[in-house]
Amino acid sequence: MSAHGHTWRSCLPIEGGKRKHPSKTNQYHDIITAACHHRKVTASKLSASKQAKLPDMMLAATSKRVPQTTVDTLVINFICESLQPFAVVEQPAFKELITTLQPQAKVISRSTVRGRMLLMT
Repeated sequence: MSAHGHTWRSCLPIEGGKRKHPSKTNQYHDIITAACHHRKVTASKLSASKQAKLPDMMLAATSKRVPQTTVDTLVINFICESLQPFAVVEQPAFKELITTLQPQAKVISRSTVRGRMLLMT
């Protein structure tokens, strides 16, 4: 409700085609048209920018290279903390996990895991 006690509906046509505030109706129409156009332009810009960011994030995630020593240390920590057998590194699903997450990484061998764990004790 405005300061004069009118609602926004008072600017709209009424029965019989008469308008309460003809000068304000044109102004209202212009404002609504501009707002609708602005909303469509803004929405299309947001959609385009959001879509553009997803590939950038994917590239950033895949371009982050983790050193082989870090991969090996994390695998050994996983084996120790979850009480996995050394042979888990030879499982096809485990190898796929490592190479999918870090394509340039080599999967540590069972004998290397065993040897490094012996050095830790």
